[in-house]
Amino acid sequence: MKSFYKFSRVIALGLTLLSFILLMATASVTVKGEIWGISFSGELTGIEGIFGTKNVSAPWAGLMAWIFILVALIVLALVVILPLLKVNALDKYSELLTLVAAILLVVAGIFTFCETAAVGSGTKLGVGWIISAVVSILSGVCAALPLALNKKN
Repeated sequence: MKSFYKFSRVIALGLTLLSFILLMATASVTVKGEIWGISFSGELTGIEGIFGTKNVSAPWAGLMAWIFILVALIVLALVVILPLLKVNALDKYSELLTLVAAILLVVAGIFTFCETAAVGSGTKLGVGWIISAVVSILSGVCAALPLALNKKN
């Protein structure tokens, strides 16, 4: 269990990267019917689910989830990589930054599940986005667990 605490930030960074890739690469929603008042049938890709299309504006939930996961990915990368490079600039703030990243990841997972409500009725969330949301929440819990149990990494 001690090795888990020691490598929890690295595990969280890997899970966050997986969540980010799944969010971008897999279908976001399957639509049959109207989407934002336009008759549509088919799938929105991950990029379309985040940024929208030429005819359809971006849903707020996908864009916010993407931003939160990206910020958490950058923060966790800084917290993990800088000590390996013997840069001690963030040592005082590493626990706070890890907590911020954990909160962002949990909220991003919740926003990913809200994508169908943001798009409209008659939509189903894609399997990749469901997995991305679960992995994002798991990553946030993994990052915050040593902080919650007061274990030093």
